[in-house]
This record gives sequence, structure tokens and C-alpha cells, in this order.
Amino acid sequence: MIKKIAIIGGAGGVGSTLAFFLGLKNRFEHISLIGHRRNLLETHLIDLRECFGEETDTTVSGGGYQELDGADLVIMAGAVTGDKVSSRDDYLKANLNLVKESAREIKNRAPQSLLISCTAPVDAYVMVFLREMGWDRHRLLGFCRNDSLRFRHLAARVLKLQPGLMSGNVLGEHGATQVPLFSTLRYKGEPLTVTFEQKAKITHLLSTWYGYWQSQNSQRTTTWTSATSIWRTLEALLLVPKEALGCPDQPGAINQAHQTAPGPGAFTGPWPGQKVTMGSVLLKGEYGLSEVALGVPICPGPLGWGHVLELKLWPEEQEALIKSAEKVKALYQSCS
Repeated sequence: MIKKIAIIGGAGGVGSTLAFFLGLKNRFEHISLIGHRRNLLETHLIDLRECFGEETDTTVSGGGYQELDGADLVIMAGAVTGDKVSSRDDYLKANLNLVKESAREIKNRAPQSLLISCTAPVDAYVMVFLREMGWDRHRLLGFCRNDSLRFRHLAARVLKLQPGLMSGNVLGEHGATQVPLFSTLRYKGEPLTVTFEQKAKITHLLSTWYGYWQSQNSQRTTTWTSATSIWRTLEALLLVPKEALGCPDQPGAINQAHQTAPGPGAFTGPWPGQKVTMGSVLLKGEYGLSEVALGVPICPGPLGWGHVLELKLWPEEQEALIKSAEKVKALYQSCS
């Protein structure tokens, strides 16, 4: 049961938008915002209290790290912002001290919580958080659902279909080496045939999306998309009946034909009523990879996430996933 959510970076675009969106869901008792821009944080609190007073039973507070006390869920949305960059990797050194500081505070003040980290570069920082905190890997995940959402949206755009009826997944790094799984593309639940030209166009749009966004020099990140996508992640992992935990089912984006046979770290399904979402988690043999955090399909578990759903990949998809893992490991090695 999640009663209290604490959002580090609550004064920022993602944190404040997320607080607004989650509060209106009326599923949580209290949301705490943590931020160093106290004047901006205070105006957010005034605004949210006035809004929540009429629209929801959720209460809100804000301040420093003491707001972590008693949190059931911590969302790390804090980050250094500034000039436009060519890659999320460029934030590695800038955000590292903030990540380490937040890790110490979460470990001390909210030792039983689940942590979802949105700070870029997501995958390397999942590994940093685990190193600094010594937690069970099932209590920590990096937010990466936007990659799959964007894949579906761009595929629908190229194929001239309705995005809401599309399904499909992206594995790997939340960054340049992400692996779009064309083998999982579905429309209304049915497999899609994508031509070579269409695949090339979708791949190009995916690979240039971040650069195009940064070229606008707007000094903002994807706030509304992230807020709704984080809600979907929470809904899949945490807002499920206890009896459903550990009984994985496929989401619309995952077809039973792509599941592996039973084996270490794998499972079969589906089981009705269960949810699966995407998260960057530390792998321990899943997909043949270990000691690296990558975006993969995950199902709920007692601590947060329970199992990784292993899909049968095309050979070129598996090869790309291995390269993505190598990139993330190299990035993590520079996080001293």
C-alpha cells in the first residue's frame, strides 16, 4: 500500500507535473516535494494545495530531504539542467554528486521504500544507486517507458495508424543504443508487417528524436509524457492485488509467441489480470546479460518489481542488446 510518495526534484518540470498528475488520481494519501529552489517550490505548493483542496483528498508538502521520512515510494526526478546537449550521457558528471547525495538520504530516511529514478543517464545511475545503497535490485528501477511509447507513436505515424491501438517495445539503454523490437509491433493485437523502407524511417526518427528536441533549446524536458508514463508504471507495478503478485501476464505490447521457454529468470504465461511494464533494472542472467541495468519488460513483485519477462528476440535484436549493455557498462565505469 502506497500512502506517501516523495519526489526529489519536486520544483522541476518532471517532479511538479508528476505531483499534479498523481494527486488528481486520488490514489495516494500524501505527496512530498523535495527541492533546493525553495521559492519555486513554495509557489508549487500553494498552487497544488489550492487545486487539491477542490479536486482530490491527496495532501502535499515540501522542503528538504526530511520530506523523505516515512515515504513508501521515492521518485528521483532531480537533475542539473542547463545548456542543450547532444546526448543524455553529457549529464553523467553533472548529476553524479546529486545522485550520490540522494542515495545516502533515501537509504537513511526511507529504508523500506521503492525507488524509481528518472535522472539521466538512467541506466548507469540505476547501477550507481544500487552500489551506494546496497539494496535488493527489486526495489529499484530506472524509468524508461517513454522509449516504448515513442516507438509506438512514431511507428503509427509512419504507418498511418492510430497510436492508441499500437503496441511494441524498446529494450536496452535509455539513450542512443536503445533497441526497438520490430518483432513486437502489433496493431489491434495483430502482428504488423513493416517494409524495409518503413523500418528505416521509423529507426531514423527514433535515432534523431533527442537531437531534434535539444535543437529547440527550450530548456525543458518531456514533462507531460513522463508524468503519464510514470503513472502507467506505478499502476502496473504497485496498484495490483496481492494475490496477483508473481503471476505475470503480457501487456498489449508483448505477444505470448515471443516468450521464452521456462528457464532461469524466465517464466511463461499469461495469467489473467496481471500487468507488465518497462523498467531499467539490474540484470542477473536475463537475456544472457549480467551486472548491467537495461530497460526490459518487468512484472510486479512483493518488493516492487518481481521478474523480468524474457522475449524471444531476432538475432539482430539480441546483438544490438549486447552492444547496448556494453555501452552502459562503459558509462558506469566512469562513475567513480
